[in-house]
This record gives sequence, structure tokens and C-alpha cells, in this order.
Amino acid sequence: MKFSRNWLQSYIKEPLPSDEMIEDTLNKKAFEVEGIETFTVDQISKSDTVYDIKVLPNRHGDALSHYYMAKEMCALLNLSLLEIKSPKVREGENKIDRDNNINTNNFNNNFIKIKIEDEKACSVFEAVHIDGVDNRASPKWMKDRLEAIGQRSINAIVDITNYVQFAINKPMHAYDARDVSGDFIIRYAKKGEKLIALDGAELDLDTETLVIADTGDKNIQSKVLGLAGIKGGKYSGIKSDTTSIILESANFDPILIRKTSKKYNMRTDASKRFEAGQSDILVRSGTDIAIGLYKEIFGEKIKIGVINRSGKSIESIQSEEIQIITTLQNINDTLGASYTDEEIQKTIKSYGWVFTFKNIIDNKNIENNITSIYNKKINIEYIINIPLERVDLKIEVDIIEEIGRNIGYDTLISILPKITDQNGEIRHGKYNSQMYLEMALRNALSMRGYNEVITYTLTDNGQISLENSVGVKALRDNISDGLIQSYYKNINYAPLMQVDMIKSYEIGSVFQNGKDKNSSIEIRSLAILCDDNKKKSNFKNEVETLIQDIRKELFSEIDEKIKFIYNIKSEKPFIIEINLNDLLEQQIKYTKAEQNKIGGMIELDIDHKKQWRYKHISQYPIVTRDVSCFYPEYLSIESLLALIKKIVNIKAQNEQEKKEQNEQENLVKKYYLVDNFEKKLEDGRMKRSAAFRIVYQSDDRTLTDEEVNIEVDKIYKALQSAGCEMR
Repeated sequence: MKFSRNWLQSYIKEPLPSDEMIEDTLNKKAFEVEGIETFTVDQISKSDTVYDIKVLPNRHGDALSHYYMAKEMCALLNLSLLEIKSPKVREGENKIDRDNNINTNNFNNNFIKIKIEDEKACSVFEAVHIDGVDNRASPKWMKDRLEAIGQRSINAIVDITNYVQFAINKPMHAYDARDVSGDFIIRYAKKGEKLIALDGAELDLDTETLVIADTGDKNIQSKVLGLAGIKGGKYSGIKSDTTSIILESANFDPILIRKTSKKYNMRTDASKRFEAGQSDILVRSGTDIAIGLYKEIFGEKIKIGVINRSGKSIESIQSEEIQIITTLQNINDTLGASYTDEEIQKTIKSYGWVFTFKNIIDNKNIENNITSIYNKKINIEYIINIPLERVDLKIEVDIIEEIGRNIGYDTLISILPKITDQNGEIRHGKYNSQMYLEMALRNALSMRGYNEVITYTLTDNGQISLENSVGVKALRDNISDGLIQSYYKNINYAPLMQVDMIKSYEIGSVFQNGKDKNSSIEIRSLAILCDDNKKKSNFKNEVETLIQDIRKELFSEIDEKIKFIYNIKSEKPFIIEINLNDLLEQQIKYTKAEQNKIGGMIELDIDHKKQWRYKHISQYPIVTRDVSCFYPEYLSIESLLALIKKIVNIKAQNEQEKKEQNEQENLVKKYYLVDNFEKKLEDGRMKRSAAFRIVYQSDDRTLTDEEVNIEVDKIYKALQSAGCEMR
């Protein structure tokens, strides 16, 4: 989903930090930021920054909205969340009955009755009649916010419902009141009923489809008004002469909405939110905020009727708030960390959660069964009230995960869990045999210059077919096919990586037919590729030597017994594939299975403190140019490389040059020496030659020869000025 920086800022007290910090923090601790772009409405308006953030499905219940994304940012960036603006009704103006029906003013003539036939399918439904609206345009601030995130502004009536959806994640809908006869009824469609949706699609409804309909009256038959939780109907949609509307806010069963959306091939912003599951508490929040916006935009002439509600009461929803209990010990044991009580409390407070804590005696850690208070270990227990909108937090490990990612998973150190052996001694556990074998193979191949590749398990060809699949048809039965595709994508980037050949491998699962006709088996497999894309080259001997070296390194004590059986999957590029299930069986057969490192398995030296940096790779093709020259004796290869570096990384000398340089992309991605030789001439002088490879690439377009030639010419002129003779 796209998020407007200006919109997010409206919910946060302090100024937001830089885009780079927001992107880095969200990527590490919450969601993937897929892109950042600048949005400008017009020359007068201030520009806005738009973040394209991939919100994971478990957070669709709250974080697909600006307010709750702002709340997440406040927790991660140590900022203060502002209260969202909603109408405040004066004391005595509200009249609340047992069904939570609220009278917001004296307009009582159009009380909307609501009937829900299946409260499992629709847990709560609110409707309110509003008079005095018209087809005016939305205020500029609202249009700017909606258009920044890719939503077309229609008119103020419709825009308000869309605004509430993207503000607090509550889908809303407005009906033209003239087209609603009788009362609202949320029911399943009757056989033969049809609906023309707002987008013009004509749907033949079945009896398992939940719809919103009216009951009709003496003169008008009952009719379907909309597809519940997905899309409204065209018949009751807002028109150019609409002056009276009925505003809907409701919640529906996520499984039912998912099935209905898939059945009619109709996925909308609303269905996406309902499918994930939402808290019923958002229903009243949406109504309140929408009413406030209608009052603000349409002014004093507006008349708002009674908010009628059917289904769960607000009190019953609030009583569903859950508490999750965790302890400092459990948090540290689960994450393999050593966080302090101060760090945990600070993290819980950053989310704005209400919690209590107390010291408890952890009897599990009493040493030598001595009950003296001095030998009892004091633990800390946290009792946390989970906000209703966070439907993803249900059990203790959910809270522990939140704490871990807030503090930062990069602060964790990978250690094996502690276990108690048969002798009662506490020691670190051991890696699973399969895991350790694969880690050792990865380490051995990486140390020899092979790069790991991860390709898709789903494919078009395979022994195991998929039912109801989208796009692909089967599970892969080998890794080599994917590795070959990866090779042809990467061989073109060999100059950029400054390599003459591609050396890669992949470890993963393949799926094949089992012994029975309807059975299948999963096999762990290793594929190794080595090639340079030259017609006559063959790497069979090199790969065979590689296998023998790894066998001796990993199984030094039993290498003669271990057989690396492999199949040659391709001669060009050269690829082999090894069944790791068979290799593991041999390892266990000739060693003690419970001692995973017996047999000379290497120790893995992993630097957990190393700071990794991720760099964007352009999707556009590279262009290479080789620059060759004869260079005088007073110059060296190092000085020539320094000269090229100076040209491709030239610094601006004044403000105008800085401005021009910022607008102009540096197209040189890499440069290096490819050839160097000396030749003695007949007169005794030495003639020295050098060839350099310059790699050009753009981040946003395919380069033309003319562009590259202009850049190469700069290097030619610099070398000539230094006394070189171009070849």
C-alpha cells in the first residue's frame, strides 16, 4: 500500500526523520519499503513523499492505514502519537440505549432499522441517515492526500468513505437514501438474484453469497444493494443529484469474504481488509470519524440521524480485550537474548500498551533444591492488555516477537539452546544432522568462491501437479532448471562483478512421485553450476575435483566410505545435482547420529557482529568498453587507475556544478585492469601497454551508444593529457 508522508505526519507530534531513516527502520523492524517517490499536486502545493510499503497479511487488520502505520512508526522511531480527531458530542446531547443507538442531534425522522440474519457472517452493522449533502468537490487537503496514494477523488460524499478506510483501516459505504426502501437486511442472496456492481460488472448471485439488501415496502420489492464487504451496487450508488445518504459501517466474517471475493473474481480495497480479519471496535470509530468529516465539509445545514446498530454492542466488544502474560526469562530464552527489565518496559511503552508487572520467584531455577530465599531466582512477569485493533496478537510468542523486532533482531546473537543431558548436565544443544550437513556444505562451497542462489519451488514442469494454482502448474522435481535460468540472467553481469565465470549453487527441496501412485516425496537436493559461457570450455574436471576436496574436508575420517553420487544435469553450462537425503544416510551410517560433528565436520565460523549492507541492483543492461593505451615510463598502473577514478568520480567545484551533478547520474559502475604487458623495442626502449574495462549502467533506463561514447571520450582525453598513446 502507498502511504503519504504528510498524512502520516498529521498523526505524529515530532517531525518525521529522513526518508532514508524511515526506510531503513521499517525494512529492519517491520515491513519492506518497496519504493519511495515524490508526489506533487501542482506548482503551488507543497510536494509530498509517498512510501510504497508491503504490509504483511498478519497486519492487514490494522497497518493498512495511515493512523496505525503512524503508530507503528512511533513505536520504532521513539516518536509521540497524536490522538486521531473524531467528533466530540457535548454532555447530554447523546442518548445511548441498550443497543448502543446514538442520537447525534434532533434529526430523528429517518431511523434505520437493521436485521442481521447470520451474526457469524456479520458481527456488527451500523447505519446512519444524513441529509443536506451535495455533489461538491472534496477540500484540497483531502484530495491531495487521496491522490498522493493513487486514489481518484470523486466527490466529497464518496471521498469521505475512502478517506476513513485509508485513515484507520475501516471500509465504509454510502448509499443514496432514495434508493433504499424499508429497512436494511444482511442476508444470503436468493436464487436467481442479480447485482450490477458499481464498476458495471453484472453478477449472478448464489445462496452462499452474503449481501446487503433492503426489505422493500408496500409498493417496492426487496432488492440487493451491495455485495457485503466487497463492493456496493450501482443502483444505490451516489449520483450527481444526491442530497440524502445512508452511511454504512460494518464488520464481516473474513473467511466468507475471501470465498466470495474469489468466487466473483472481485478483489477490492475493502475485501482485502475484511479478509484479514478486523476488530469490531473499528466499526464505531469509522462512523464517528466519517460523521465528523461530513459536519466539517458540509457545515451547519447537514442533518444527522440516529446511529442505529445491530449485532455486538460496544460494551461486549470491549470486554473481549485479552491479556497476554510473559516473563523476562521467557523473552530472553525464546530470543536467545539478555535484555534487561528496563529495555523490555521501554519497548512495551513505545507501543502504547497498558501493562502491569511484578517480581515473581522462578522456582524452575532454584539451585540444588535449596529453598532458602537467597538461592531463589527472581523473575519479572508482564501482564499486557492487547489493543483491540491488534487482532494478530493472541499468544505469548506474538508479544515476544514484537519485542524482539522492536529492539532489533540485528542485536541478537545466534546461539544453540541449552539442554539437560542424561547425566543432568546443562550444555548447549547440537545442530540437527540435516541442518548441520547443509550448513557445512554452504560454508565449504562459499569458501571456494561459489555463490548461493535461491530459486522458486513452483514451476511449470514437475511430477507433482498443483490444483487451483495461479500461473504455475507444478512443484519442481529438480533444482538445476532454476539454476540454469539464474545463470543466463547473471552471466551478462559478469563484467560488473569482475569475474570471468559464474560459480553458483543451490540447496533446496524437490518433489517427486512416491512408490504409490498418489503419493509424493520431498527430497533435499544440492545443485552446483560452473561455466564461463564460452563454446569450447568444459568444467567437468574442475567440479569433480571440487567434490573430492569437499568430501575430504567434511568427512576426513570416513571420506573413503562416503560416496558423493551425482547426476550431470547439463554439459553447457556444467551442472551436477546431488541427493542430500542419500548423503545424510551415509553420514549417519558411518558416524554416530547424535554426534553431528563426528567425522571431521568443520566448525562454522560465523561473524554475527558483521555489519551487512544491501545495495540496489539495476534491472537495466550493462554496457562495457575496453580502453587500451601505451603509457610512458613515468606512469604506473596504479597512477592510471587513480586517473580513471578521478574522472568517473569527479567532484563539483561550485554550487552550479553541484546542482548539475545531482541531476546527472554517475553511469560508471565499475572499472578494472584486464591486461598489462611490456615489450622491448629494437632501440632498447620499453613499450608498455595496459587495457582497462569500464562498466556502464543506469538505474532508470537502457543506455544508448551515444551516451556511453560521451563518457568514454572523457577517459580517452584524460589519458592522452597524461601522456598516453591510445591504441
